[in-house]
Amino acid sequence: MKAFVQFCLILALGCTFASLRAQAPSQVIVANGGVFGSNNYVTVASWDLTTGNYVVFDSFPASSVQDVNIHSRDAYVCADSFVVRYNLDNLTREAMGVVYGARQSAVFEDKVIVTKGFGSTGENAVVLNASDLSQSYEVMGITGNTEGVVVVGDTAYLTNPSSFIATEGAMAVVDMSNASLNRVIDLDTMGRQIQDLYKYQNKLYSINIIKFNNPTYSVISEFDIATTAITHHRVDLPAAQGAGVIDGKLYADFNGSLGVFDLVSGTISDTVLVAGFWSGMTTDSVNDRLYLTETDYATYGRMYSYDLQGNRLDSIDVGISPEALAVDYNITVGANETVSNSATIGVFPQPFGSEMNVDLRSFKGKSIDITLFDLYGRVVLSESVTGNEIVRFETNTIAPGAYVLRAVAGNQVATVKVIKTAK
Repeated sequence: MKAFVQFCLILALGCTFASLRAQAPSQVIVANGGVFGSNNYVTVASWDLTTGNYVVFDSFPASSVQDVNIHSRDAYVCADSFVVRYNLDNLTREAMGVVYGARQSAVFEDKVIVTKGFGSTGENAVVLNASDLSQSYEVMGITGNTEGVVVVGDTAYLTNPSSFIATEGAMAVVDMSNASLNRVIDLDTMGRQIQDLYKYQNKLYSINIIKFNNPTYSVISEFDIATTAITHHRVDLPAAQGAGVIDGKLYADFNGSLGVFDLVSGTISDTVLVAGFWSGMTTDSVNDRLYLTETDYATYGRMYSYDLQGNRLDSIDVGISPEALAVDYNITVGANETVSNSATIGVFPQPFGSEMNVDLRSFKGKSIDITLFDLYGRVVLSESVTGNEIVRFETNTIAPGAYVLRAVAGNQVATVKVIKTAK
């Protein structure tokens, strides 16, 4: 049942933005793989976006790096056979766990689920205790390797390419609250070599490389979480890795350059937004920025920032093979809060006009405090509502522009960027 809620305008010009500072990312965390080999060291560094300083704050012996995942004030790095957790406030290593073939990670409450690819042993996904990264349990029943992972509510979705030579792909669904495999969604041949996975509103999008050797086309698969409907979008360009989603646009590597796939139309809207062969990429969905890295895997590495029109803004020398990076939004939360980076709130239409609908069904009936911040961190609107429903807000009094919507329910915090159009 939809509820109608009249927002009340709150004047907070003196707000210090202490509770939410997502509009001003403080740093980009970069994991450099170095030169592949048994004697190699992975380095982890920070590019301070305020001062411009680049600081390497840790290194450990590993032959390659796979992923950086930021959750609340922690960064999780998957490299070779290790998962390492860092405190982002003081850039110190807090825990290290061993996961052979670790690929990507996602956080659910006090657990970290890790996918496993090349070089893995045992089951094909493992769940660690976030406190010390010791193993909590293995996820039984997944056949073959796993790659991308997104947690929505208490459910983890894992891409499941199975192997380099498999002719089909799938997506595994794990119930984190019951510590078990829920089901496997068969994507048939359209899911061959399924890799990265992204959430936008109430849908998941995967990047599938149809052929491992010399691909001529790729597929973007769309999975509706509510209806379980699957739609495959063929892209007549080979795909490699993804950067992220900003305002309904998926930024990814298409045929060796950064391109743009429109999630609404189901087509590529820009084949070459930024030309080049990029080793790593990520997005800043709040400030509309792209971060890309290049390397020759032997002597140098460099990172660049671009706006969404493909204009270069800045660059800096980094380590060799900078293949994994993530933006730290420097979100400060209370002692009992955790930040959900998978954005479990949906907003439509987007951009919104005189009204905004907020999908809160993933909060499962909890009392939710919703706050809208402008780009200066000031509270524009605030309301307490009940979850497990879609709530409509009248927004006539809101000025056009970009905002960040924050929902807090108990120990869960979710944020999402929203846009108000001109009247």
